[in-house]
Amino acid sequence: MLLDTRSIQFINAFEQLTGVRTGDCFEAEGFLVFLVKKGEFGRAIGRRGSNISKVQKKFGRRILVFEDFDNISEFTQAACRLLNVSTDLSDRKLRVKIPRGEREGISGKQIRVIKELLKRRFDLEEVEFIFT
Repeated sequence: MLLDTRSIQFINAFEQLTGVRTGDCFEAEGFLVFLVKKGEFGRAIGRRGSNISKVQKKFGRRILVFEDFDNISEFTQAACRLLNVSTDLSDRKLRVKIPRGEREGISGKQIRVIKELLKRRFDLEEVEFIFT
């Protein structure tokens, strides 16, 4: 994954404001999306969301922060937060299964952002969300 100049500038500013190392940044669905190192999620958010508020104010944009994991299943579970998801990976194609009863727990925008994040982080060709 190559970062453009603008993404690098966003990463540098985010790291200065939060004190947290960032692995990726991109724009999706009207959000600036940051991927922070494993174990740094709470620090990136700040007490009562103080760091996110600072970052949103500086950029004038809504911010989403995700924690990095090496394992694609852990990563997907963390990205989908409170949902009970399962994954199936084959030939650079990922299927994310979400029980139908939990559909209201995730919006279409969130799904599109998470799809892009998974593709970038794990070099996937396709990510599909399925409600079972």
